[in-house]
Amino acid sequence: METPNPAEAPKEASNPAGIAWPCVCLLVVFFALPCLYADPVKITTSNLGAMKWGVKYTSNELTATGGSGTYLWSFEVPFFGVWGIADIDGEKYHNFGLALDGNRISGVPAIESLDPEYLTDEYFVKARINVKVVDAQDETNKEVKFFDVKISPKIDISFPPYDGYLQGYGGHVSSPWRPLTFYAFEGDGIYDWSETNTFTSSLTFPDGVQAGMPAGLKMSNDVIVDDIIGDFYVGILSGVPSEAGEWAVPFVVKDSSGARAIYFERVKIFSQLAMRDTMFFPDTVIGDPYPEVLCLPGGELNAGDVEWEAVNLPPGMTLNNNPDKITGKPEVSGPFPQKVTFTLIMTSQFAEDDPYSQDFSFWVTEPLEVTHDTGSLPDAIESEAYGPADVPTAFGGLAPYSWEVNVDTLPAGIELVTTEDGRQVLEGVPEEVFTTIDTYVVEFTAYDSSNPNALTASITLNLRVARPMVMLTGNLPLAIVGAPYNVEFIVAGGFAPYTWSFSDDIPVGLSYQFDESSGNWSLTGTPLPGTEGPYVVEIEVEDSSGVFYSLVEKRALIVAPASEGNTLRIETSSLPRAEEELPYTAPIQIVGGTQPYALTAQGLPSGLSIKQQEGSWLIAGTVSIGYASSDPYKIKLLAQDGAENLASQVLPLYVDPMEVPPIDENDSQGGFVPPAALVAGAAAACSMSRCGGWESIVPFIVLFVLGTRRGIWGLVSRNKCSSGDRS
Repeated sequence: METPNPAEAPKEASNPAGIAWPCVCLLVVFFALPCLYADPVKITTSNLGAMKWGVKYTSNELTATGGSGTYLWSFEVPFFGVWGIADIDGEKYHNFGLALDGNRISGVPAIESLDPEYLTDEYFVKARINVKVVDAQDETNKEVKFFDVKISPKIDISFPPYDGYLQGYGGHVSSPWRPLTFYAFEGDGIYDWSETNTFTSSLTFPDGVQAGMPAGLKMSNDVIVDDIIGDFYVGILSGVPSEAGEWAVPFVVKDSSGARAIYFERVKIFSQLAMRDTMFFPDTVIGDPYPEVLCLPGGELNAGDVEWEAVNLPPGMTLNNNPDKITGKPEVSGPFPQKVTFTLIMTSQFAEDDPYSQDFSFWVTEPLEVTHDTGSLPDAIESEAYGPADVPTAFGGLAPYSWEVNVDTLPAGIELVTTEDGRQVLEGVPEEVFTTIDTYVVEFTAYDSSNPNALTASITLNLRVARPMVMLTGNLPLAIVGAPYNVEFIVAGGFAPYTWSFSDDIPVGLSYQFDESSGNWSLTGTPLPGTEGPYVVEIEVEDSSGVFYSLVEKRALIVAPASEGNTLRIETSSLPRAEEELPYTAPIQIVGGTQPYALTAQGLPSGLSIKQQEGSWLIAGTVSIGYASSDPYKIKLLAQDGAENLASQVLPLYVDPMEVPPIDENDSQGGFVPPAALVAGAAAACSMSRCGGWESIVPFIVLFVLGTRRGIWGLVSRNKCSSGDRS
């Protein structure tokens, strides 16, 4: 076996091929590690800057950090958009004239086919530009960042002094529009404003806003000559609006190169100038403070949109501001009523050269008063036609006047009516009288014609209603020649005192005499011989009502010879009136014939009877409740003497209802029934019960149950079996 040579081993170790792999590894580590551990590339540019259509554009410098520091840049435009509106397909327009220039984007933005409605200041176009950066030494180290770039029109539009918007500017229907001047800048050459553009199909406006130019307005060209800075080719908005509303108006301007810009602005047209239809100036009374009246514009205007001026206001009244209102106290002299007329002028800030004026007027009057010559209305008679009775007299205020009457104060059957000639009067037929004379306090209220609130004044007048006049004296007793004679004429109803007149055809020896104590007249004296025979006495009586209610009666008078002086007869010719629940006495005088006398009566109301007292005959007693009547009872008297001679007389008897005491409206029990009334009702019921049947005592039951209510006194019905005869 051969033993190796130790001297040869080092030579093999120094073989260049043996050391190649370590060198390669060192080189890989040296060059690869920086790539494996480099910072990510980050775009640091914050914005690219704004663009204008047709104007050279250079973006802000594109910068980045990270990576190797050497970058490759590129960009693309994926889409266009209009802020507030739908996006536009960017691929259709490619890069619309832009290119990469080193680390900047530059070029002239231009898209011929882009709808001009997007070339506006309000609805400006935006371009979405995606910028891409790649590390030059590592294509995997990259970033993409998008930028939204505003693209404005080439031409700028303005209209001083409104600083680019029409806030506070408007117009009114039928009022000339204040001419508004538009200026254009940065275009080429002469500007043309005459184009009318109404395209708005893809634009969105608030509710109620219309698109286009308001009817009656138009844009026209004009030139402002300036020797220093040159001429301005301006647009003028003018005209007379004919329709109210709010519009988004596209103002279009073109320069000589064909470039154009559109400016959308909202224009409001208010309705025709007018004042608030609720403005009203009321009539007033001299010396009274005038109510404040606010001055307000009509339509959509606010109070701050207008200014006011008053012309010919009366002394004492002024127009105040903030808020605008008319105040004061009119100081005018008579005669009254006096009409005050003045003018209000309203100027809108949207039609300063076309103020609106309107005349207003109101009346200044004296206070309303009412009066009456006598303080009382004409008297009335039950069941007889009344009126027409004039209402009181009104003065002051503003004529014509109207009247109302409190119906609760009128007698039943009388009412306030308007005649064919427009007068207001009281007319009717009074239905019922409850006492001898009922007095009503009638309340009248007058209204004048003041607007809107009528002045009022009231007055109360007395109205008396009486029963019709009746002659209580019946057939006249027989007169005997040579014998003293006296008969009293008694009248009831109507209104005392009465005025009497008599016929002159009476027997010699008799005359008419007035009794001041009773207010009645008598036929008295002694018939002389030769006056025998029949006579007709005619009596006419007028009351003192002022409307002269009258009564005419005739009575037969027989004068007998002296030989018949002892003939039996009833001398009483009349009976006094009776009233329910009051004691009643009426003496009956019988003369002639042979005593003793006997006297009977038919037709007496319940509670009265014939009585003899100390040799005299009389009708006496107390009339029961329920037997009052406006028609007289006809009392048939029959006298008989000791020789069985007979004499008769028919006399009328009137019975009045019991006067009801006033009822306290606050009395929860409805008022107090006097014990006497209950006793009387019980007596009547007992007397009626003798006729048989429960129906005869029903009135007493009703009286007892309902006696605490007003008007009960007339509820007790008449005794069906009574001998009372009013036929």
